[in-house]
Amino acid sequence: TIPADFAGTPALTVPCGFSENTIPYALQFLGPRLSEARLCRIAHAYEQATEWHKRHPPI
Repeated sequence: TIPADFAGTPALTVPCGFSENTIPYALQFLGPRLSEARLCRIAHAYEQATEWHKRHPPI
């Protein structure tokens, strides 16, 4: 998110999987200025289509 912060663009990050060592991966959506609502809709649609947000690595 640091490059997006410096550029002044909105960014939203969602979980998208795990490595072989169960380290979580994330997917980041970036958008033009003032597109926060659109990014939230995109992230919500992604989470509805996948189940990564429901999975947790073993402790």
